[in-house]
Amino acid sequence: MKINGRFVQRCLLEPPAASEDRMEMERLGDCSRMQIAEAEKAARATAKFAKKFEPLRRTILDPTGTFNASRMIADLWALEAVAMRIGQQSPEMSRLYSMLSLVEAKRGNHVDQLVLGERSLDIHAMNRALTDEEVFYLHHDLLAAAEKLKLPDNAVVHARGAVEWMDRVTSLDQLQRFGLRESLGYWLHEAGQFEAAKANNQTLLADAERALGSHDGALSGVLNNLAQNSYKLGELEAAGQYLSRCLEIAHLHKRVEREFDVLFQLGVLAQEQGDSERARRHFQQRLELAEREHDEDLYMQAVATLDELQSRAQADKNDRSSP
Repeated sequence: MKINGRFVQRCLLEPPAASEDRMEMERLGDCSRMQIAEAEKAARATAKFAKKFEPLRRTILDPTGTFNASRMIADLWALEAVAMRIGQQSPEMSRLYSMLSLVEAKRGNHVDQLVLGERSLDIHAMNRALTDEEVFYLHHDLLAAAEKLKLPDNAVVHARGAVEWMDRVTSLDQLQRFGLRESLGYWLHEAGQFEAAKANNQTLLADAERALGSHDGALSGVLNNLAQNSYKLGELEAAGQYLSRCLEIAHLHKRVEREFDVLFQLGVLAQEQGDSERARRHFQQRLELAEREHDEDLYMQAVATLDELQSRAQADKNDRSSP
């Protein structure tokens, strides 16, 4: 039998198919072993993290407990390396940053509180690390931090987040829910989003009127905010109407400082509309209110406002009489 040399050469150069299959199986086996090893490593890190983190978390959340905040911060940060071994975007990282944010709030470090809390929420958005209630309270606490730091854009984000999640928290009553919605409207206004603020506040007013009645004292805040929204949008008549309703409710519920403030706003609005006499009447009402309340501070403010109005009126009169 004659042997084909070229066939032999080709067989020597090309390994049999069985060898290729065996190599592929070995490669897959190596990958599987690596994956198993990584999974076991992550599982050990997860167990280690939970063992150390949970006692710290219980201590922080215990309403009757006390702890050294500086030491707690150090203990929590020591767990970051463990959480990193599980994954930079792992649920453990979100929970860790959430607790760090809460402790920084207790220390009064609101910048760090805000940074850490927002980091926790960003990670949560990818893996649902926190419970619904934890998400709500984190937004609620970060809203308070943004308010203290006077950061309107951050406040809007967290007021909106608190409103979005508040229905999943059964412990909140109706007035607390209305208060959160009022806070969202306020911060939308402070962020310069006047149309959005007005839309939020109009819906809130309608809902509050249905639930509480048209003369409940709780309506005065949202009515005042609607007046501010309307004023910024150049809707002066609407602003005056909201202020008049707010004044009526403040008077009905004997909220003197609110009534005093609304009378000032009505006076300024009248002056801007060119009605100096109506402005004077509102400022005179402020003076009479301060006298009735025997409040010296309010009285001095009212006198100063009337004096300024009269000075401006006299200056305008002199300008008109000048050749």
